[in-house]
Amino acid sequence: MKEYRATQNIACIAILIQAVTGMRVGELGALSWNDIVSDKIHIHRELVLDQSSQTHKIEEHTKGYTNRFIPLHPKVKDYIRMIKARPIVWSDLVLRQDDGSYVTTCDINNVLKKYAIHTNHKIKYSHCLRRTYATLLYLAGVDKETIQEYLGHADLKTTEGYICAKRDASSSIEILSRAL
Repeated sequence: MKEYRATQNIACIAILIQAVTGMRVGELGALSWNDIVSDKIHIHRELVLDQSSQTHKIEEHTKGYTNRFIPLHPKVKDYIRMIKARPIVWSDLVLRQDDGSYVTTCDINNVLKKYAIHTNHKIKYSHCLRRTYATLLYLAGVDKETIQEYLGHADLKTTEGYICAKRDASSSIEILSRAL
């Protein structure tokens, strides 16, 4: 947030949204205002790099060729208000650079790299945010199938590979107690 306030770089907001939604960067780049529906985000397209022309374009499908809905976290509502307050040309896409270009993986990774170097941390890239999201949901007691749905994975094994922690016995018992 501090970096965004200093630079107004929209990629900073994209990072914050990715951290609390687990969305792929391509899904963030293709997110339109119409995809934000009351308490959910509809994910049904993605921004991709055309290898032959080296230009970005929006495809009318996701990586897994499925539509999905994820909860609209209250923090995302705050980030959206910040985006709407920006003095830039209106776009149908939520995340656009000031020059009208798409927010790409490279843009996000550059901000993450700069932040890591500035704070003397190990460099992590955008995809790590999806893994962190999955792990935090799991540790909070969300079942793997729901995490799989939010991430848009076809196979539960893929989701399990994203979860980088195991619940300890006491938290497992607490989850069971709440459920039963």
